[in-house]
Amino acid sequence: MFKGVRSEYKILGICYSNISSEDVSNTVTSVCNAAMAEGYKIMLFSSFVDLYFDNSDTRGEAAVFELVNPDMLDALVILPESIKSDKLVDRLIAYAKSCDLPTVVIDRDFKDSACILFDYTSTFEKIVRHVIEDHGCRKVNFIAGVKDNEFSENRVDCYKRVLAENGIPFEEERLGYGNFWETPTIDVMDAFMASKLPFPEAIICSNDSMAIAACKYLAQRGYKVPGDVIVTGFDGIELERYFSPRLTTGAVDFSAIGNIAMQLIEKQKNHEEYPHITEIPYSMRISQSCNCEKPDPENAANKIQELYDRVINAERHESFMFSYLAKTMECSSLKEIAEIMVDYGDYNEWFCLNTDLLSDKKEENRFNNVYTQNMNAFLIRTGDRMFINTDGVIFPAKEMLPDLESILESENIIFFSPLHFRDEVLGYAAVAVGSYFFLFANRRRYISNTNQILENFINRQKLEKVNAELADLHVHDPMTGLYNRRGFYKYVREISAAENSGNKVWLFSIDMDYLKYINDTFGHTEGDAAIKTAANALIYACCGKEICARFGGDEFAVAGIGGDGYPEEYMGRVKAYLDEFNISGGKPYKVGMSCGWAEVTGSLANGIDEFIRTADARMYEDKRRRKSVRGQKPEV
Repeated sequence: MFKGVRSEYKILGICYSNISSEDVSNTVTSVCNAAMAEGYKIMLFSSFVDLYFDNSDTRGEAAVFELVNPDMLDALVILPESIKSDKLVDRLIAYAKSCDLPTVVIDRDFKDSACILFDYTSTFEKIVRHVIEDHGCRKVNFIAGVKDNEFSENRVDCYKRVLAENGIPFEEERLGYGNFWETPTIDVMDAFMASKLPFPEAIICSNDSMAIAACKYLAQRGYKVPGDVIVTGFDGIELERYFSPRLTTGAVDFSAIGNIAMQLIEKQKNHEEYPHITEIPYSMRISQSCNCEKPDPENAANKIQELYDRVINAERHESFMFSYLAKTMECSSLKEIAEIMVDYGDYNEWFCLNTDLLSDKKEENRFNNVYTQNMNAFLIRTGDRMFINTDGVIFPAKEMLPDLESILESENIIFFSPLHFRDEVLGYAAVAVGSYFFLFANRRRYISNTNQILENFINRQKLEKVNAELADLHVHDPMTGLYNRRGFYKYVREISAAENSGNKVWLFSIDMDYLKYINDTFGHTEGDAAIKTAANALIYACCGKEICARFGGDEFAVAGIGGDGYPEEYMGRVKAYLDEFNISGGKPYKVGMSCGWAEVTGSLANGIDEFIRTADARMYEDKRRRKSVRGQKPEV
């Protein structure tokens, strides 16, 4: 159990995809209601799309399931048919088993797991018998799902069996595969119409989506359902509620799912025996498309109004999200983005980003190989209170949210979704799902826009950094890090303001001694090392008011500010650095520098070339003097 501020909590995790699906939504709702009745807090881990296809987008979506931490949970429920990735589900189950975490799998049979399955076959058979035996139809066409799919072929076998039991020969042209969706169903209907067989009395469909597509097809060609032909569906999807005529179909009793799931979890927690498979039957729902019920105009009008309201809400929210996207596209910091997000998101939400998001070097040690060990909650909004901080709130990823102990005091359900751009995982978002107005469809639209906003922000940050690096290369010497000639001329005028402070501006011309000898004798690698040592000496001697540059080869320039004794003091510090290096550096040569300087009179705005020429002349005088003292030989 998870220890909160005032209480301990049992936490149930639910893993699924595609919450917009009515079956998924109803299943999750049923489990949540049953779990809360048993005192559980709930964490929902969901991708917005199923993971059937392995591509960059689904890999990014799948990251949310890596957030699951069995150490934080007391039980786990998985919906594999919504996720559609057996590899991922196998890994989740194995992970849970390794932690001895009670686990229930819904709508698929996974070995050694407590599974809740739906008895499709018996109810589907009832619908087929209703059409053939109760309505007396003999010319019955069938639109199946995906060829060779287990669910689909079971329904084909049922159709053929009921035909045979009623003495009706199976005709191949009356069977087509609509792949469980609209477009292939239209192709099947085209084939039915092109057939030379008599027009069907009934069309039985493996699901409601194909039945609705078949009804639309028939209506466009002047046929009436059920007047000219009976059409039935299966699954009881939400869209069927708004369609006229209402379909005769089959629907599962969702209210039973949650209670059975909790019973199976309790048996596992108590180490009691539990059935590997528990079946929940569908129920046949007789309605208008087989002419057993008459249309209710008032009810149809109410459904149309309800659907209209939902469409208007979706359009308004989409427009709302366009505004959100536009306002954030030029933000220069996460703080600016967060300040806009609070006007567009949901109450009680958290946005958590990988801490290496803006780093050139990614952290190697990550939580479940996806999230950084610590996460950055850059936006926390709880009711009317919000937390926005430039540095965010840093907390361990394994804890899922900062201050989770306090959050669970007031929240029962927390919904986690991925933040990613294609397969680049940015982090994750969490929102408390309460009794207030909350639509998962709106949440998906909001998160999708946020992903785009964050990716745009990251790309702009990277571009600005690259541009800054290019600009830096434009004015800096890549070997020493000092300014180059271009950079020196660009920035030297910035120190001219000091001319009015009572100090003077000095320009130094500095040349290394015997660089050619070092290169020829010890190689260019040592020559480069000597150049870097000279540059380090110039930097070491700085008091914070100097601009140092390498003009090329062994030529350097410095601009500085100081009184009458400044040039000697500066070059004294340079000499001290080089003396220390020559004694302790372990090199077979000594690094020396010749120098000349000139006091700037007047304004640097009038040009610096004259002063540099004066400094150059004095530098060459110094070089000749130093050579005469050494007798034209380099120091070694």
